[in-house]
This record gives sequence, C-alpha cells and structure tokens, in this order.
Amino acid sequence: MKSILSHYLFSIIILGFLSPGSSQAQPATARDLFNKMRQSIDTVRSVSYRLEYRNVNGGQEDSVFWSSSKTWVRVMPADTIFGAYLHVRQQSKNGLSEYYYDGISAIDIYHQHNKSKELEKTITVIEPYDQANGYNIAQSRTTVRGYCEELLSPVVNERWAKYLDSMQVKELDEMWLIQWRQNMPADDFFADMEVAISKNHNLITSIKQFSNWRGIPLTQTILISDLAINREADMDSVMLKQNFPDYRMSYVTRKKPDAATVPSPLVGTKAKDFSYTKLDNKVGSLAAPKDGYLLLDFWETWCGYCFLAMPKLQKLQEQYGGKGLRIVSVVTENKAQVQKMLQTKSFSYPTIFAGKDAVSLYDLEGRPRYILVDETGSIVLDKEGDLEQIERFLKERLK
Repeated sequence: MKSILSHYLFSIIILGFLSPGSSQAQPATARDLFNKMRQSIDTVRSVSYRLEYRNVNGGQEDSVFWSSSKTWVRVMPADTIFGAYLHVRQQSKNGLSEYYYDGISAIDIYHQHNKSKELEKTITVIEPYDQANGYNIAQSRTTVRGYCEELLSPVVNERWAKYLDSMQVKELDEMWLIQWRQNMPADDFFADMEVAISKNHNLITSIKQFSNWRGIPLTQTILISDLAINREADMDSVMLKQNFPDYRMSYVTRKKPDAATVPSPLVGTKAKDFSYTKLDNKVGSLAAPKDGYLLLDFWETWCGYCFLAMPKLQKLQEQYGGKGLRIVSVVTENKAQVQKMLQTKSFSYPTIFAGKDAVSLYDLEGRPRYILVDETGSIVLDKEGDLEQIERFLKERLK
C-alpha cells in the first residue's frame, strides 16, 4: 500500500511538470527578449562602449572595411536625428578620426588619413537640419559607424519588426541569440540575421548580417564590448572641449530661408550692459570701448563648435588687440567647469560669468553668438556661429 501511494504521488508530480498550467519556465521568444530590451533602454541616460565593425563586400578580403571605435552617448529622446548626443573616436583602415554631434552641429575630425594627405588635420562642421543638398549626417559619415543605433532604439528596428514571429531563439550561457532570414524576392535579395542580447543587461552585444544581393555576398559584423551604463564621467565625454588651431576647417551649412539674410534687429541699437563676475569673484560691468571695438563672444561648455572657434578669436586678438579691438568671452552656465577648463587654456582675452539677464538682454539661443560693438556703444554686427563677416569687417576698419 505504501509503495502504491508513493508511485501515485510521484506520478502527480511528473504530470504537474508536464501539464500546460505548470509553472515550468517557457522558452523565451524574440518578442519577449525585445520587450525586455526596451525596458532596459528606458533606464539608460548615458552609455559608453567599444564597437568593432567589419564589412566584407563580395567575399573579397581586399574589399574589407573595418573600424574600431570608442563611443560615448548621452540619450536625448527629443533629438530627431540620433535620439542622442554622441562622441565617436575611431581607428579604421582610412585612419584616425573623431565625430561629435551635440544637436546643433555635427563635427567630423580627421587626425590622420591613410589614403589622402589633404584630409589629414581637417574639420568638417555640419549644420544638420534642412540641408539644401540632401546631406544626411546619420548616413553619410563613416565615423558614425561607431554609433550603434539598435543598441538604444526604443522600438525594434522597422526592418526587423515584421519578422518577429519567424525569429528563432537560442539560449547560451551569457546571452540569447535571435536568428531569422529577411527576403526581398523582387530585389533578388536575402539576409540571414543574428542578434545577440546579453543576459546581464538585456541590451544588444552583436549584430551579424550574411546577405546576398543578385549573387554578390556581403558580410557585416558589429561587436559591442566594455559596455558601461549611466556612468557620470561618460556624460562629460560626449561634448567636444578641445581646440585644434592647426587644423583646416570647412562648413556644410543648412538651407536658410530668405528671412535669415535680414540683419539682426540688434544691429544699430545700443549694446545693453550687464553685470558679471570676474575670476576673482569681484563684480564688474561692461563699458563701450573708448576707441576701436568690443567683440562679445557668448559660448557655453555644451557647444563643441565654440571650442573650435577659440583659436580664431585668439588670432584676432593678436592681430588687432594693439589697434583697438577688445575681446570678452561670456558664459552663463557651469561656472565651476568653465574655471577648470580655463586653467588649461592660454588665451589672452578674458572670460567672464554673466547672469541670466545677459541671456534675455541679447535674446541668446544658439552658441557661439558674436556681437561687435563700436566706440559709440552701438552694435555693428550680430552673428551666430559665424566669424567670417566680423573678420572681414575688422580687417577693413583696423588696417
């Protein structure tokens, strides 16, 4: 009787494990894993990682493009281009480059170029919105390959979403592998995809694509490592805070409406005075120059282009400082950080810390903002992000 009862209880236990209502863990689906990934992404404010990218076109090793990048990202959901601000430092078969994007400008820097000496020590500054020539900063710069959009995408990539139900999931010790095939019969194209999601943080750690277009094979591999999430130091590493005085600079400007060519309403009016704090914490105020010109340079620590323009301002000070030009840089935010940065700079013109009244007095929005004041206290030029007209003006007036 005892043995019969034991056998009966054992059978109940086994059936319990096998029954549909059992609490036994069900196999993960791709939909489950991508949902977990979305939840993890919602907690990310900043992230840094190393990214290895490799592209083999036609199966030929001589057609390989590779890059190795260190990337810092600050998540900015309102940004319509990347959904983030970013800094990419990349070594590739082309050379050594850096890329910054701060929501206002995209800055592409080549320190070294293995194929073109003309591109070495060059900086391209791109205004990203409403490009007249269709320039797309999210697709046109090879340096951006160091930024993995899928890593922080709040939704499954549109190219992937329609394959969710056909995806196969494999569980490994430290990750999940999601595999599927994408077909486009009309274009004679197919791609076998494999995405790895870490069990540690539920974020993507690799993307592999083995595709064939009209008989031509293509292999793309993205590997992500050294992932750090919400580390304070990474927030600071996103923004450009360096000068490159011996680099050549070029610009890809945005398409501007005709109204943008109308002079600033401040031109011809009297410059408005405001109080400021000196480095020794004493309070002062600006006065119109007795002769010559006063150039106000409004900048902030979050403006990468502001730093690139500082050597040009120093050159203007050296050229025209003895002929009547006085330059004063003005910041209104992050005083402690500015003081620390100024200790490493050797510019001969002063930087002052103004209050929020300066922001409203001069209707400050974008940076850098340059306002040139003459000896009568009148504003003669008002430019945002552009020193060229001011340079021409000073060259003509202060010969």
